[in-house]
Amino acid sequence: MKQSDRYGADTVTGEYQGLRGEDRSYEAWHSVGSLATAEGLKKAFSKIGEYGFMLIPDDEWVAVEKGQYAGKEIVRVHLEDARKGKVPIPGTPYCISARLDKDKFVINPAGQLGYDSFMKDDRVLMIAGSPDCREALAKMLFGKKETGGEGWTVVGSYHRINDVDFNNKQPKGRLAYLSNYSNGLDGNRNSDIFGRFVGVGAGGAVVKKITPSIIARPTLEQTLAVLRNPNLDRKGMEEAVSRLYAP
Repeated sequence: MKQSDRYGADTVTGEYQGLRGEDRSYEAWHSVGSLATAEGLKKAFSKIGEYGFMLIPDDEWVAVEKGQYAGKEIVRVHLEDARKGKVPIPGTPYCISARLDKDKFVINPAGQLGYDSFMKDDRVLMIAGSPDCREALAKMLFGKKETGGEGWTVVGSYHRINDVDFNNKQPKGRLAYLSNYSNGLDGNRNSDIFGRFVGVGAGGAVVKKITPSIIARPTLEQTLAVLRNPNLDRKGMEEAVSRLYAP
């Protein structure tokens, strides 16, 4: 079986915060929204704001709530169903949401998570996309190097939930990225130094890239060879990834 077949479809994941009516909503969008396009990604780098969040259009926030965006159906999944694994197949545009003031939201304070905390954290679950995908991500990160893992003992989780302003009623979003173990799952502006944008597909974790209209799927080995190159700065990484995903 080829590596690409084993890992299946992958997704670009962003985390979003905004008001749904009077409720504060935290959401993870998979293959959804302007940030999951080359143009949106460019804006995220050029107009990055507090903690790496950028403002998104109100009509985009409303469209995702209604389950329709850019002519595609968006499956909305509540956190409780995501905990049970009731999510679409990888590659399907979907959103996992939780109301911060109403739902029982298990989230650790921003900091470093051991394996047990990582596997119980709802923010990690929402970004990973499902319990199976969170387990696959944990296996990649916490697994021993001799068995193909990265050998981490802790994984940072820097979410900024409750730190980002909800008062102006303007929704905000940022792409989630995987940095070194002390930063881990983050979305701050330091992505230009260490960040690997990741998505989790069927059976494992993959680093990924998006094109304006479709999700590109290079092999895991090809992408990691570029993004793990310690000699590449942000500009060099962007150029290398662009060549890798060129048609």
